Amino acid sequence: MKNTRIDKFILWSLTILLLSLVSCLTDEEKALRKKISSTEHTTKQLSITLTSVLINEYRQAELDLNHSYINESKAIVMNDFDEKLKKFEEEEFGFFKSYKHMFKVLIEDEEDLNDYWNLKKNKYFKNQTTHQKLHDCYQKYYSDIQKLRGQISNSPQCNSIPEEVRYNIHNQDISLEKMNQYSYINLAIEFGTDIAVWLLIMGIVAIASLVIGCAAPPTWLITVITIIISVVLSIYNDNNMINSIREQYQSQIEFDNTDVLNELNKSTNAFYDYISK
Repeated sequence: MKNTRIDKFILWSLTILLLSLVSCLTDEEKALRKKISSTEHTTKQLSITLTSVLINEYRQAELDLNHSYINESKAIVMNDFDEKLKKFEEEEFGFFKSYKHMFKVLIEDEEDLNDYWNLKKNKYFKNQTTHQKLHDCYQKYYSDIQKLRGQISNSPQCNSIPEEVRYNIHNQDISLEKMNQYSYINLAIEFGTDIAVWLLIMGIVAIASLVIGCAAPPTWLITVITIIISVVLSIYNDNNMINSIREQYQSQIEFDNTDVLNELNKSTNAFYDYISK
């Protein structure tokens, strides 16, 4: 009987102890959960604030890309002709090329020469190269926008970018027929200068010898003078030809940069407003 009372007492004590532990654990758990909840709430608030700032930074970065794309596109159109003309000058002018063109005007008829320069015109001054540069510029812009948006969102809206703007660039009617005249002038400079300089110097010497009795200058000096005059006249002829081509060019761009920029900015703001929700 005594042992039974002892067992009941022990059992009762263990029950009270277990209930106390459970009560303490519950209180500690509640306090811990409250603390965690408070931390999560603070972290969530901070995350929202940082995300808002980050989105605005990315929005501004994309707006800057829009401006850069518009400026680069315009620069391509405005500077492309000068680049073509420079390439034409580098490849079709010069010492050896001049002799080649002089030789052609001597052995070919006018029709063949005009066909030849029409082919050259299509090679150097066609607008397809301009459109390709504009397309490459847009592709780079499109890729940059996708990469920028992809850093903060996986939304399909990342691909919602306005399509490429097609510049309305009229074909310029550049004529190279004057290249034939240019080559004839070079012929006259090359062969006529030698004769003219020699005759001029000989005439001066003849007159001077009659007046003051001076001797004729050495041959090498006459040759040097002839070369210098030929080079100066050739450069002058080259510049005249280049300028005559440049004068034919007129930029005709039916394109409103402001409207295009507004469309790009509208797309940008729509995307970042979408991911801000």
